[in-house]
Amino acid sequence: MKKVLVTDWGQVLFHVDHSAVENLIIEGRIAQALELVEKLDKNLVSPSLALNEFNRYYFKEPLKLTEFVSLFTGAWHKVNAPLLKLYNKLKKKGVRIAAITDISEMTFYSICKRFPKAIGLFFEESENPAELIITSFEARAVKKNFTPFSRACSRFGFSPEEALFVDNDAGNIEIASALGFETFLYEINSASSNALLENLSLKLFFPHLK
Repeated sequence: MKKVLVTDWGQVLFHVDHSAVENLIIEGRIAQALELVEKLDKNLVSPSLALNEFNRYYFKEPLKLTEFVSLFTGAWHKVNAPLLKLYNKLKKKGVRIAAITDISEMTFYSICKRFPKAIGLFFEESENPAELIITSFEARAVKKNFTPFSRACSRFGFSPEEALFVDNDAGNIEIASALGFETFLYEINSASSNALLENLSLKLFFPHLK
């Protein structure tokens, strides 16, 4: 029987629209720009230094720091309401809900401020109350580097075999599966995907129920 559901954030629990960012990037430089985004997510470069590089090499026209921050944080524009409802339902039944997400520090704190109900999903009351959240900027590694997964297990006290991991990225799913997690590849904006996840969750977390 599984005990923990570990979810990704971007395009799973939260809807993200990167089109405004992509429209600003010079044609043919998306791949290199994404490498810089990953550095930002790993906290290997500050927002101001990242902006300097974006303005110099990737943006069609320069942005101010305030515009840059608003552009990236604003891309995370709403909560996936059906999935939040499912996760809350599972939590009320005793399932531990945790998150592993590739995200920059500036975006993380923006989300905490704008979507407190969603963030509250990860709060666990115990002897040492805490949010069960592992971020790439804290781990200085993204999910494809494995580190966030092992950190979640060690910090929150569960084994991969006790957990279900949900993500929309096939590469992250493959890594989690190799580590021993049960996995579910989430399809963005899909009602059938929500239903399939709910059915799988009931099967894995409550196998005694018929």
